[in-house]
Formats: sequence, structure tokens, C-alpha cells
Amino acid sequence: MTKKLAVILWVGIVSLWIGQALAQDMKILTTEEPPMNYMDQGIVTGFSTEIVKEIMKRTETKGTVDLMPWARAYDTGLKESNVVLFTMARTTKRENLFYWVGPIVGKRWVLFAKNSGSNPLSSLEDAKPHITGVMLNDARAVYLKEQGFQHVQEVSDHVQALKMLMRDRVDYWASSDFEGPIIVKQTAFEFNDIKVVFPLKRIESYIGISKATSPELAQQWQRTFAQLKADGTIARIAAKWAESLNIPITGKNGIITFVDY
Repeated sequence: MTKKLAVILWVGIVSLWIGQALAQDMKILTTEEPPMNYMDQGIVTGFSTEIVKEIMKRTETKGTVDLMPWARAYDTGLKESNVVLFTMARTTKRENLFYWVGPIVGKRWVLFAKNSGSNPLSSLEDAKPHITGVMLNDARAVYLKEQGFQHVQEVSDHVQALKMLMRDRVDYWASSDFEGPIIVKQTAFEFNDIKVVFPLKRIESYIGISKATSPELAQQWQRTFAQLKADGTIARIAAKWAESLNIPITGKNGIITFVDY
């Protein structure tokens, strides 16, 4: 067999693998984290969702985007093949558990408190004796525990954590500068009811693909995302949502962030 023929055969085999993977419906899973991914009038939307749907369109990936509690989505991604999760932090613990596409979002994790309660914290140590509400299996929950927090109250979603904060069942709510203000708008509360008392860290969020999935398919998603950056699609999506939400976000560097990130 000549080298040229071997290459042709290999390309054919890889194409067949990808074709077989794409012929199956992918499970595209996310959770309620507006404005990145959230449910609006029965449709999953958000700027991260729009990026994922564009990749699906360009790669001809079959499947629908479903929204569910993060703990269940994450567990599905760990156990099954052909699962896409978004938008999720790429942490050391998760690094080898998924294929990664992105980053697509840059944000800041923060601790919120009731506006009528705590003063800004001078250090992370000051927060440790208090109870912090956070979404179950969220990267922020892992981070807080790694930092020595022993009073982490994990709940099903961000809205429940916010309600617990406002009812004095927890002292802080761990969220981010992106989703925090939007989540408050979905409730009976106002954003001036809460305030940031401590910035935890800057973090970049990605699309994760389950490790049991064909690596060739994951590479195709990675290449397609690179195309979205190069042709200005990410910047256009950011500009659209900046106007729609009236918030200062940009995608000019191929990752959606606040202008001052």
C-alpha cells in the first residue's frame, strides 16, 4: 500500500466515524444561567445557546437543546456518549473529563449579599464562617470547598439560592457578574436588593463534550468554533445581545465578556 493510498483510506475512515457520530442525535444540555443560557417562553435561548446552535448548524449536528438542573446535566455528561454541556467552567478537576470547545464566555465569580446586610468583605477568610448558597455541582461550589468553606449550601439552581439569601437562610449567594443581575430580574426581587461583597475570581466558561464521544467529532466542533471567531460571528452575537439586554458586553476577541473584563 502506498503512503498516498493509506492517507486516503485514513481520511475516509475518519469521515465515516464523524458521519456515524453525527447521524446519532446528540444530547445538548444546559441549565438556567441567563443571559448565557435560559428558558424564554418555552425556548432555550441566550448568547451561549446561540453559539452552540450555530456550531450545530455548521456541523450538521442533530439534536435539540434541553434545559435541566445542572447536577443532572453534568451527571449525564459524565456517564454517556454524544453529550454536549454548556456553559461550564474549565477547572483542574474537570480537565480530563471532557473535550473542551472555547472559551466562549469570560466572567467574574462573586459573592452577593443582601443590600441591607453585610458590608463588603476585606478577604475571603471573612466569608468562611458564614453560609453560602450555590448551585449543586457548580464549579463555584467546588471552588469554595477547595478554599476551606465548610458551610456551603448546595441547591438545585441559582433562583433557589437567591431566594434563600433574601429569606436569610444563607448569608451569601455565589454567582457571577453575568447571570446575577438577570436572575434577579426573573424573580419578585430587584437588583438593588443585593450587592457584591467580594469578587472570587475571573473564570472562562466553555462548551464541554463528553469523553465517551468520538474525538473526531469533538475536533470538528473545535474547528467550527475557531471559524466562528475568525469570521466575526462571535462578535456579532455579542453585539446583538449587548443591544437587546442593554449591557456593555463585547465579543471582539472571540470570547464574550463585559467590556471592562
